[in-house]
Amino acid sequence: MKTLPNIVPRGRGELVMLIVGKTPACVSVKEGHYFRGTHGKRFWKLLGAHTAFKRGAAAFEDESLLQYGFGITDIVKKPREFGKEPTKEEYCEGIKGVQNLILTYKPAILLFVYKRSLDKWMRWQFGHSAKATYGFDRPAEREFNRAVFAAPLPGVGRCTSDRIESCWRQLGRRLATAPLPCRRNSND
Repeated sequence: MKTLPNIVPRGRGELVMLIVGKTPACVSVKEGHYFRGTHGKRFWKLLGAHTAFKRGAAAFEDESLLQYGFGITDIVKKPREFGKEPTKEEYCEGIKGVQNLILTYKPAILLFVYKRSLDKWMRWQFGHSAKATYGFDRPAEREFNRAVFAAPLPGVGRCTSDRIESCWRQLGRRLATAPLPCRRNSND
């Protein structure tokens, strides 16, 4: 199965933020880069508008992530069209892989691109029945022992445009005060 690789530092470098998607979109796998669909492009636009993250000279946004201390992965690595949900078994298996990335790279912030993915993780791994809130979610932060951000996206879920902007500004403020991890030589 063709999929997208995790984008994380070589070795055991630390991350400021690990971006956690649900599953790669087929168009993204075809192009070989994260978030190439409609919702994914909205994600990149919001991340760039509200944080210091910029694509720079890179052809694709995901090529610039590591220089900001950001990594990216999907819970389920099997590509799917938008709206096609992974099974509970696929989620639970994929969660194990993401947990290993969290233990290895110690991100200060976990950013869940889809709140529903965070809701399922919280229910199946921690027994929480309450749904997460957009923006920084306190119950999730207690379980993960780090900041957890559920990204609001226009056209996904129920969130006003004012709330979307407010949440992303919160993320930008938090990232502005987060220390960059020690950078390793790219040959390491």
